[in-house]
Amino acid sequence: MANNLYEMEGSVVIDGAEVLAAAQEKQLAYKLWHYQMGHMSDRGLKELGKRGLILVVEKEGNDICEPCIYGKQHRVKFANSFKRSEGVLLLVHSNIWGLAPVSARGGARSPNRKHDGGIPEKIWSGKKVELGH
Repeated sequence: MANNLYEMEGSVVIDGAEVLAAAQEKQLAYKLWHYQMGHMSDRGLKELGKRGLILVVEKEGNDICEPCIYGKQHRVKFANSFKRSEGVLLLVHSNIWGLAPVSARGGARSPNRKHDGGIPEKIWSGKKVELGH
């Protein structure tokens, strides 16, 4: 041990498998930075590398990130629809459903109407409300 570092004895041997392993390690490092920076673009990673903020190697090959591809798919716009009804009764809006048979999220089944201090159910239904259980 010298200067609080471990010393290793060995020699550098360049073999096909070792070169491949080194290339894969560089590519893995690039992917990790891409993921850790929130799927940042290649240009953004290069810029951070130029500024010395991250240690990043050049991207090798044309490796495609599937989450990035899926994330970009929502950017396709829907075609604008300009179809308008031009004649009488070609487009009719009506409320034929009536009162809801089940409570809404807030618990209201009756229409909202001013009740002037009375019991809302009595005012809405016009009937006396039983408060007993």
